[in-house]
Amino acid sequence: MTDREYKAAGAKDVDSIRRTKKQESVQLRKQKREERLLEKRATLTHLTPETKIKYPPPSIEDLPQLAQQVYSEDLNVLQYSTTQIRRLLSSSKTVPPLKKVIDTGIIPRLVQLMNSDDEILRIETAWTLTNIASGTQEQTRCVVDANSIPIFIKLLYDSNLKVAEQAMWALGNIAGDCPELRDLTMNHGILEPLMVHLSTALTNYEQVASHEGIESDEDFKANVTLMRTFTWTLSNLCRGKNPSADLQRLLPALPLLARFLQLVHAGDKATIADACWAWTFISDLERGIEAVLEHGVAPRLVQLLSYPSKDIVSPVLRTVGNILGGDEIQTQRLIDYGCLSHLHSLIESNEQSVRKDACWALSNITAGTFEQVLSAVQANVVPGLVRCLRDEDHRVRKEAGEPSAWAVSNAAHVNNSPSPQSQEIIAYFVEQGAIGGLLTVLEDHPDPKTTCVIFLGEQVDSLLSTWRIPICIFRAGLKKFLQAGTRLNTPDGQNPYALTFEENNGVQILNKIMQQTQNAKVADGCQDLLKFFEVEHEEEALAPQQAREGYGCMSFLFLFLFYYLLPDIVFRALPTWAASTFNELVMSVGGKGSYKSNSSETSLVFKNSEETEVFEPNIVYIKEVKIIREDELISINSSFNESTKSKLSQDSFKVDLLTRRKVRKSLNHIRKERILSQRILQPENHEQEFKTYIKTFNHNHLNPDEGTQYFLPIEDIVGATKVAVVITFYNEEKLELKRTLASLYAQEKESAYMYRNAKNEKNNSLEFYYLAVMDGYYEASNSMIEYISEIFGDEFDENFGPYDKDDCTKIVSKITKTGYMGSVNISPGKTLKLAVIIKKQNRKKLNSHEWFFKAFLPHCNARYAFTTDCGTLFGKLCLYRLLNYLEENEQVAAVTGRQRVMSLEMQGFKAEGLQAMWYRAAQAYDYEASISAFQGAFSLCGMLPVLPGPCAMFRCSDIHGECLNYYINFVKKEKDKNGLVSGNVMLAEDRILSFAASLMTGKYTQWPIMGALPLAQAERVLIKYQNS
Repeated sequence: MTDREYKAAGAKDVDSIRRTKKQESVQLRKQKREERLLEKRATLTHLTPETKIKYPPPSIEDLPQLAQQVYSEDLNVLQYSTTQIRRLLSSSKTVPPLKKVIDTGIIPRLVQLMNSDDEILRIETAWTLTNIASGTQEQTRCVVDANSIPIFIKLLYDSNLKVAEQAMWALGNIAGDCPELRDLTMNHGILEPLMVHLSTALTNYEQVASHEGIESDEDFKANVTLMRTFTWTLSNLCRGKNPSADLQRLLPALPLLARFLQLVHAGDKATIADACWAWTFISDLERGIEAVLEHGVAPRLVQLLSYPSKDIVSPVLRTVGNILGGDEIQTQRLIDYGCLSHLHSLIESNEQSVRKDACWALSNITAGTFEQVLSAVQANVVPGLVRCLRDEDHRVRKEAGEPSAWAVSNAAHVNNSPSPQSQEIIAYFVEQGAIGGLLTVLEDHPDPKTTCVIFLGEQVDSLLSTWRIPICIFRAGLKKFLQAGTRLNTPDGQNPYALTFEENNGVQILNKIMQQTQNAKVADGCQDLLKFFEVEHEEEALAPQQAREGYGCMSFLFLFLFYYLLPDIVFRALPTWAASTFNELVMSVGGKGSYKSNSSETSLVFKNSEETEVFEPNIVYIKEVKIIREDELISINSSFNESTKSKLSQDSFKVDLLTRRKVRKSLNHIRKERILSQRILQPENHEQEFKTYIKTFNHNHLNPDEGTQYFLPIEDIVGATKVAVVITFYNEEKLELKRTLASLYAQEKESAYMYRNAKNEKNNSLEFYYLAVMDGYYEASNSMIEYISEIFGDEFDENFGPYDKDDCTKIVSKITKTGYMGSVNISPGKTLKLAVIIKKQNRKKLNSHEWFFKAFLPHCNARYAFTTDCGTLFGKLCLYRLLNYLEENEQVAAVTGRQRVMSLEMQGFKAEGLQAMWYRAAQAYDYEASISAFQGAFSLCGMLPVLPGPCAMFRCSDIHGECLNYYINFVKKEKDKNGLVSGNVMLAEDRILSFAASLMTGKYTQWPIMGALPLAQAERVLIKYQNS
């Protein structure tokens, strides 16, 4: 059988879409067919009677002689030879020598002997041929070519049920080999005697099954064995594709099969499993779903979904999924029978294949009517589906990711429904993480060369079938969600679902797929989604401090000469800070500058195509936005748990939705609302599992010189080398900080292991302490606010002030029971010791460094200091190589690795073509060449080189005191805000510190340390650049 079919949703004519779905269904049994038949044979071997005469154990050396004896006319010799050959093939201790027996050429003779009047001879020869027929397709064909099928059919009428059972067993092996042999056995009339035996066995079973202790009765056991064999054979007559079985020929047997499924007792697991597989194969056939429903077995199948054995649940789940894949009426019948409650449990199963098939079945429900999607929501299956999409175990996502993606995407078609609840259902899916889940599935499969794409029911190149995430996830899923967001009347006019899409790294994922795919339909699907974000990215190069990264000296020299000749052209091509700098240079050498800055000392200008709006960077107002009240939080957590146990009324649905929208509104307005607060926060100590110390002042701003008192005490570890790390961030997204913390966690573990082994002493260890500085909470992204809240829980809130207009600083740190200063969950079992400083206004990196060097370093008593920016990733052993270099070279004060940076303009939303890629490559080379040229020029002239930021490690003893004061005073000195010196100072604070370290100590700063590779990139291209 082929892969599983999925119902498509979202088209106007749902029945038409269903008629175009694939013709073949998935085969849930993952073992090869031969392996399953071998297992069946091994299970039933002991049930066939042995001859009463005891013979010595046979050996393979006896086979030639035994083969000759088969042609004897002596009955005793025939009984001996056939029994010994059968025993050779039935041994569980060795691999059956099927080929050697076939090579003796005795198969025609064995078929002839099945006509013997001797009962033992008939059983032994039939048994031997049964074993041979269970081998490979060629071996089975040898038995068939000897004209054995008519003889086996004849033995089905044998007065000895043991002979009939053995013949049925052989025919089951033959029918299960391939569709051709299945049809051949049907043409020879297997079905009529099979129905007679099955009817007799069922009648006998019905008469005695209720008797106490009947399970130990030998006749009852024999009858159950007979039912198992005949049911298994019937299931093989139903299975197979190309061609499929003829349902019309099987219809006479279905009433018996339905009766059997209803009567069989729960303890006979193997028989129930075979019966369930028979119904699975029937439901795969054309008009098979109707046959299943007409024979009344659907309620029993739904009951069996709760059976505790995977062997039974797998075929039942497959059958239920096939029925749910039928038309709307057939789907509704299964829902009415209560399948949703069972599927809700199965998507949490520990068996990966069961979880996958349950998600597939649910995808067929969510492809149905609005009422059927609502039933799925009311059954509380959505959280489980999303968990399958985003499970931390990659194996779970790989197994259940595709069917879960179908289920979630199909549900998005309710966006087309006129029902007032449609938007509420969409909102519920989004809030449960549906958008992020779909993006996770796409991100898990980045290689478009292994992608088979299904676009509007049309399958692309079958060679690309190893990964089958369909394009309808773009069109019917993500696009529907984004379209639904445009219909919401939010106060700020933003699409909240688009924000969720961006927070989950969606734009970067789509850009990556567009760059790598060679399929036009995939690219078109991505482009359709990217249209929702075009306006938001048009002016992202306007922020001065972000646009400066990556211009090398060669670029400056070229642009300077070009600007001297054609200033207007260059001015239009450069960002504000660069145009100002070149204007200053041209005028200083007698040129005619033409640039006029739009900036002043008190405002920044942001332009769009319609109007210019001026924002004050230092607002007197202090904002207070409490995101979630305690009672609202309880309501949100329970809104789709308790209420969904019963039918969800429209009114209660709306109330819960309004509660969630209220929270979303608060999050969206964090950066916009300015409320004058009268609250003054007081210092608090919470004696809980996680202790928190929050200290704020209502005068001036907190003083870094006295900052050590603001952090929680740190446990002093004897013999430990301490490294303090600062991570500065401004308006980055949650994912950037989270990824940097995760990368630092890996660096910490690697470095500690290497350091301990290098020192070869148990009491020598590395301890890392982290300080994250949010430089401007006022401009922070919503996802970052949520992440900080997630880290520090209830101890973190958004209440500030009233403080002076320049600053509003809060320090939040978190400690565990062991006394450490912080504990941040990177993933289960992985924690970092972290403190966070949150500033209302952006006071630039220098202020963050003041807190780090003046307050945090003395507090930690660290030997080494490491500075980095949010969004940076680190190559393997990067930090250890930097630290080890400082350990081994006392004459070096600061080090960094060979960094990779590129201009933000070169990473823009629209810079995805071949020309832009060439520009990026040229710019990256220019940056490397510029840094190398500067290094060489500095060395030749006896000058001190500076380290390229934003990633450097310092020896704390070298930068303490005079060096640190020089650095701070130099950066604080007033300068022309649009001038060359000022621009470089604002860009290169880390580098100026490395310059000061060399200047004041007489030591060197070393760049690069080989093998140490930090990656500093804008978020949108971080993954793409890392892959390249």
